[in-house]
Amino acid sequence: MLSVIVLSSDGYSECWEPLFMSFKEYFTGIENYELILSTNDKTFSYPGLEIKMITHGLEAAWSKRLKDSLDQAQNDLVLVLVEDFFLRSKMNSKAFHTVVDLMNNEDIDHVRLISYGGKYKTKKSEFKILEKIVKKTKHRFLYLPGFWKKEILKKYLVDFEMPYMAEKMGNLRSKLLKDNFYCISQDYIKNNGQFYHSSASGAIYKGRWKEWVKDFLEKHKLEIDLNKRGLGTKEYNAEMRKKTFKSLLKTPISTSKSLFSIVTLFFQVKLKLKK
Repeated sequence: MLSVIVLSSDGYSECWEPLFMSFKEYFTGIENYELILSTNDKTFSYPGLEIKMITHGLEAAWSKRLKDSLDQAQNDLVLVLVEDFFLRSKMNSKAFHTVVDLMNNEDIDHVRLISYGGKYKTKKSEFKILEKIVKKTKHRFLYLPGFWKKEILKKYLVDFEMPYMAEKMGNLRSKLLKDNFYCISQDYIKNNGQFYHSSASGAIYKGRWKEWVKDFLEKHKLEIDLNKRGLGTKEYNAEMRKKTFKSLLKTPISTSKSLFSIVTLFFQVKLKLKK
């Protein structure tokens, strides 16, 4: 079976209704899976869906919250996503179950469900619906919606890391470890569209709503005050990308600890190879 984990925080709770509405509308059979919403303190429910709330308080870092949520998930296979990846069209149930079966029966540790604009390299695989993400590529490790074997994902999580650092350091860890990462093939996307139809960076980018959200909310008659966050512009997004990178320099202790964990992992891998 499968657990679906939505990792969120109370500050993004306005995303919960449109996300779970999109699940109910476009994700056939979603009610048959364990649904987990992981956040700080708030609670939430949606008609027709049984949602297990996991709350962590205000102090736990993002990676710690994800690790704790994985520990509480009932199943070894998980679909992990964050709260603003609203589904925008019907999920292909046949393809979905094909990938789940492959994850359960083949040497596949992770399957990324959204194409990320060609920013990572892939190669053909023996599985028609999947391509393999090569080891030496940028963005090998991302928190886009994807399937994970639970115990594999836990290897990449360091308790104190926040999302940006977790992805950057996770990418380095993925180059040292020999886990098999796959993504949906370009042939499938060309013929069928995105497997998980959402924006590659979700509905919110750097704290502001993306333009397409206006039409999405109007179509589904959902009322959210977009003015509270505002809409992102190209100029705003470019400026925030710079600030995000600089944030690593502003947290020298945690950044150093993360880099030290990479060095430690490097020697652990080398020692295992020698044995």
